[in-house]
Amino acid sequence: MKTHIRLSGRYLLARAMPIVFSIALITSCDGGESDRSVVTINHGDLIFEVNGDLRTRITTTPPGTKPIMEDFWPSERIIVENTVIDKFKFEKITEKELGDGLSGKQWALGGIYGEEGLEIVKVLTLRVYDDFPELISTKVAYTNNSGNDVFIKKWVNNGSYDEARKINPNAVVENCPCGTCISYFNMASMNQAVSSDPLSSWQIRHKGKTYKALVPNAAYYGDHVELSDNANDFASSFGVGAVLGTKFTWPKDNPNASDSFLLTPEKEKVWKKWFALYDEKMLSKANYLGDLYDIGYDRPETRVIKKQDVLYYAFYAKRWDGEIELKGLGKNTDYRIRDYFNNIDLGKVSLNDSTINASFKDFLLIEVSPDKPLTQLN
Repeated sequence: MKTHIRLSGRYLLARAMPIVFSIALITSCDGGESDRSVVTINHGDLIFEVNGDLRTRITTTPPGTKPIMEDFWPSERIIVENTVIDKFKFEKITEKELGDGLSGKQWALGGIYGEEGLEIVKVLTLRVYDDFPELISTKVAYTNNSGNDVFIKKWVNNGSYDEARKINPNAVVENCPCGTCISYFNMASMNQAVSSDPLSSWQIRHKGKTYKALVPNAAYYGDHVELSDNANDFASSFGVGAVLGTKFTWPKDNPNASDSFLLTPEKEKVWKKWFALYDEKMLSKANYLGDLYDIGYDRPETRVIKKQDVLYYAFYAKRWDGEIELKGLGKNTDYRIRDYFNNIDLGKVSLNDSTINASFKDFLLIEVSPDKPLTQLN
């Protein structure tokens, strides 16, 4: 008996063999025909419903909130040749308590697609954990009972991304794995990544470099600045071309929060400066040059972003006083250097004279822009 393999960008679903995909949270895509729920799971503020086509709907219970979804939609689907399969006739459900010391429940919902000579069984497994009342984890498995091998041309996960972009081409769809590492397979269903609850500014910068390599066309959000070193390190997000963010409260602290995030008049001046600088430079839309400096060996730690013909260098160290080589300069060009955070002119460099002397604490952000072409030598 054959097993499933990947061949020329396709999945081969062998006879009576399952292919399994795991997803963090089922959401929605193309419209459903049935509005009748056959299964309803209430967990915390979430209401998770499944209809007779194994399509899903998620709503919330807090008073005054709008429903997340009004209709049932297929959150994921498979495409066999030119046939889109996203409706599976509901057949059965099983329920059990979680084991291995975990407190919660699991449901397995089975459905079948039986058209055009195909018979494909879908099993949607839902898990809820008593310790995590705002989370429903899911797993989807397909089994081919057609009697012949079936080529899966495409599997679409988190179809809500496609639907959101249809409704609003400028919609921002962020996928946050909340304190963990994201699955590479979910990266195709987002246009903004996030550092997801970083424990340090170094994590913000390091995750930024990683996401820029894996999904270079996606924006990167450095998460709330309050999660960075000293709860105010905008420079770490700024220097890697991240979207800035904050979670301050005003005019007073949240009485239910253990930490203070009050926006004081002193903090407001700093916050305004960083966000004004962000709007001015928009480095989150520029090209991150991740191969110029090694984050393990080059000192100080250096990140570079190129926007048109201007290079933006970000240097990080607890304390630095010495020479720094500016990599990535073009030939036959003089460059003018400016510390754009403090608005200080730092002189000029060129490819043949690319070393500067710098002294800084924590960070240094410089803008290196062409001054004028050097005279070509015969």
